[in-house]
Amino acid sequence: MGCTDMAELREHLRILLNVRRSFLRRVMWFVLFVFAAWVLFGFIGDRVLLPIAQRQLAELSGGRVRIDSIEFTGYGMVRMNNLVIEPLEGRQYDNALLEAERVEGWFSVTSLLRFRPYLRSLHLREFVINVEYDMDQDRWNLRTINLSRPDLTGPVPFLFADHGTLRLRRIRKGQIEPIVVLGVSGSFSPVSGQSDLFSYYLGVDHRLGFGGSELQGTLRIGQPGELSCFGHIRMGNSPVFDNSWDIRNIDANILVSHGKLEVRKLSCLIGQNGALAINGTISDFPRQPQLAVRIQLDDWTIDPQPRPDTLVYSDPIRQWLGGPLRQFLEQYQPRGRGDLDIDCKGPLLEPNQIRLSGLVRCRDIAVLYDKFPYRLEQMEGEIEVTQNSAVFDSLQARHGPVHLTLSGQVHSQGNKRNLRITSENMQLDQDLYKALSDRQKALWFTFSPYGSARIDYRYQAEGNQAPKTRLEVGLDGTSAVYQHFPYPLRKLIGRVSIEKDQFLLDDVVSQYDGRTIVLRGQITGIDTERPRYQITVDANDIPIDSTLKGALTEKQREFFDNFDVDAIADVRVRIFPNEVGRRLVEYIASARIRGAKMVFDKFPLPLTDVSVQADLTPDVVALHTMTGRNGTGRVDISGLVWPPNETRSQPGYCLKIRADDLSLDDRWLKALPPQAVATIEQIHPTGKVNVTASVSSNPGPSNCLPNRVEVECLGNDIRWSAFPYPIRNLTGHITITPDRVEIRDLKADRIVVGPQPSPDSKGMIRRILDAMAATGQIDLRVPQAVYAHRSKGSDTLDYSATMDFHNCELGKSVSVKGLTGTVESTGSYTIGTGLSRCEGSIRTNDFTVAGRDLSQLTAGFSFDPARGVFVSQDFRTDCHDGKILGNLEIDTRGDQALGYRLELMFDSVIAAEIFALRVVGGQPADASRGGRASGVFTLAGKLDRPESSTGRLNMEIGQLQMARQTVAGQVLSAVKRKDAIDELFDRINVNAWIRNRRMVFDEVYMSGSRSLLKGAGFLDLQSRQVALDFTLTSARGGKDPSFLESLALALTSAIVKVEVRGPIDNLTINSSSATEP
Repeated sequence: MGCTDMAELREHLRILLNVRRSFLRRVMWFVLFVFAAWVLFGFIGDRVLLPIAQRQLAELSGGRVRIDSIEFTGYGMVRMNNLVIEPLEGRQYDNALLEAERVEGWFSVTSLLRFRPYLRSLHLREFVINVEYDMDQDRWNLRTINLSRPDLTGPVPFLFADHGTLRLRRIRKGQIEPIVVLGVSGSFSPVSGQSDLFSYYLGVDHRLGFGGSELQGTLRIGQPGELSCFGHIRMGNSPVFDNSWDIRNIDANILVSHGKLEVRKLSCLIGQNGALAINGTISDFPRQPQLAVRIQLDDWTIDPQPRPDTLVYSDPIRQWLGGPLRQFLEQYQPRGRGDLDIDCKGPLLEPNQIRLSGLVRCRDIAVLYDKFPYRLEQMEGEIEVTQNSAVFDSLQARHGPVHLTLSGQVHSQGNKRNLRITSENMQLDQDLYKALSDRQKALWFTFSPYGSARIDYRYQAEGNQAPKTRLEVGLDGTSAVYQHFPYPLRKLIGRVSIEKDQFLLDDVVSQYDGRTIVLRGQITGIDTERPRYQITVDANDIPIDSTLKGALTEKQREFFDNFDVDAIADVRVRIFPNEVGRRLVEYIASARIRGAKMVFDKFPLPLTDVSVQADLTPDVVALHTMTGRNGTGRVDISGLVWPPNETRSQPGYCLKIRADDLSLDDRWLKALPPQAVATIEQIHPTGKVNVTASVSSNPGPSNCLPNRVEVECLGNDIRWSAFPYPIRNLTGHITITPDRVEIRDLKADRIVVGPQPSPDSKGMIRRILDAMAATGQIDLRVPQAVYAHRSKGSDTLDYSATMDFHNCELGKSVSVKGLTGTVESTGSYTIGTGLSRCEGSIRTNDFTVAGRDLSQLTAGFSFDPARGVFVSQDFRTDCHDGKILGNLEIDTRGDQALGYRLELMFDSVIAAEIFALRVVGGQPADASRGGRASGVFTLAGKLDRPESSTGRLNMEIGQLQMARQTVAGQVLSAVKRKDAIDELFDRINVNAWIRNRRMVFDEVYMSGSRSLLKGAGFLDLQSRQVALDFTLTSARGGKDPSFLESLALALTSAIVKVEVRGPIDNLTINSSSATEP
């Protein structure tokens, strides 16, 4: 080694020594700091950290926290001595939530250095947790627990617990009673990355009860908080109120928010097949928790005696239940398998105030009721339970081969109990007889039943009153002859009821050879000298022969003589006590006869295939129902029939009748009151109707209803002399009484109005339709009409009607076409006098009159009986873009043709359409253009006598442009006025009058832009011949020129005379010059 190497070595040693000195100094300062901190924390642990730990634990638990002292045991580690957490309320007994002699804790070092210490973890060993319910104070020691997120200065610490003890206790009358004690361990720690979510684990060791049980899950602290739980509980040999279960697959999810626990899900398996599910809410927790949960138990085993995995309703459990449910369990002692589905609502701390409602489903239950010692097994069905009641319906059970059905209910209010047991195959053996009293057994042997039977046992009790019992037994296969109805009874079946001091017969049946005899009733006072009989014998399908008649009284036999001897009868004999005579009983017979014929000669409707149900007494036959056929119709009759006697030579009747689909004929009219017959004969009805009636003839003493017939028309036809055409397809309702016929909702569709009315029709309607020569189709509706027959004075008819007419035509020359609309009318008609009142309205759609288009005619009308005139004022319609208003009167006086008077006012009607071309002849309307006509037209005469019509026409037309094809154009062409083609006439005046089918034109004045025409003449309306004379001059200033204008015209113009002759569609025009300029 050289000098250089030695120098480098010395340099390295020097540097190394300097580094070690620096490191040692730092280590020494750190040790001194730690030692100083140790001394400092040991000094201030009880002074500073103990209050901090108490405050943080109090914030976590919501209770009062006591810690005797805190010692540091390591780097941030402390030991808490004698930790106790108690409820905030006063302490009357040892109700501490948590007790631990030693708790290891760890403060966050960072928090210590920042002088804001908080606990990072806690480790409990050998601790005790007490969960207690004070029955005297109705409160839990957990009521102050706060599951919402506390306001901490630091995070929630980790919690580890080993070898602890959990005690569930109750305080009753100041005494602590343990329920179960568990050895537990567990942990509670935050979930990484989520400040409000924590996981927990709770395990139960084998030191005490529930060994091997485990629960784990998560807890979210805040608003809302959330708890999830999974695991299992093994109760083993540590039963709770005699219940010991193996609970598996626990799955729970609970939300906590502002004192409310919402159980979203809580389910588990118990034993081999049992399952539990709970959901609902617990509000105002934990101070005054209000319960609202649904509990479902599936396939559980129930028993009053302790058994593993069995729901044992021991005395402590029954004390929590409502009175009826508790009473049901105590009286019936059910045991076996079943389900429970129940809703619980009310204060959790007051079990007696909790309201229950739900179902108990029996799968295989056995019961033994102490009031009816007959053991029932293999019971299945449902029981509805509440806190005050238990109700079960149709529970199925067995007793050996016997099948039974149970129904009943128990109510705490009034202490009401009801029970019903039924069976279709009850064996009449010793087990059944043991349930009967001695009296019931004695009555039972009246019919000596044997074999199987149907039973119905009922038990009813209320309060402290004696219970009521009733037993009904169905008989099967015996025979007898009942002394009060000596008709052979064989093969009796039916029911015998036993109830206290009475013996009841219910449907005791004898059935043989097609006949059936049924006995019903009761015998009371059977221990007295005169027992009271209330027996009914129903004999069905009994031939009316000597055997049946021999069992009836003489008066009852007379009734059957009115029917064919081969008829079949159903007879009911009522046997009742004779209160005054020597005989023990009296009789009344009721009969129902089928397949018979009525033989009452005075009855208006012969009926076949009669079925009768009647009560027979010596004086009267009460027909409850009698049905039969009259043709194809069905007739139902009820009422009273009096047979002839010493004061009545002929039968009388007072009947109610209902007939469906009845054919109208002369025989039916005989059933109507005489006044109604006269009315119906006027309309000759045919077809089928439904009838409801009350009729009587020669009645005996009774409250018979007045004669009244209500008829429903089913598309009938009538022929009424007041209406000239047949009315078909008539529907509606008619009510007939002796002095009144009322019609409601009467309708007749598609009535054809034609040129050939009924020859025997007469009256005003016939005259109007004949005069108008109407054809088409109408629908008639009569909402209401009343025909009143008066004993003094004339009959009257009041009506309201609507008539819809479709595509009708009027006039013998069909001058009105396409008439469709509605006429509404109300009025009164006095028979023999005529119409006394009529008013209404007319509305139409578009139609044509003499080739002119009219639309939307609206008119009101009324009838003036003093003058016999129909009046329509201010009716209106649209015509070729103009308006027509008018008045019309139709005079109905006299038997001759109807008179009329028509006044029309028209305004702004297109002249080229209605007059200028078509009245005077010419070509289609588009030959001329423009022009508006206004004026007045009046016409009067007889409707069916055109030659009698007279009237006037005053009309003015403005701005009408004539074409060559028009009459004016032909006149101008005839005089070689080529410049007159399509000439515009600014004013046209027409004054004419009508008489003897001729329109006479006093003046036709036409003033054009280049021509002036003046004319007069006539138009024969029947032959359509024209005779007009015109003078044609050049145009002048106005219709009434001044003297100078006339002089100038005479000096400068030529006058041409024009004659127009011939038929309107082939005119001959001749012209000649009258003056030369």
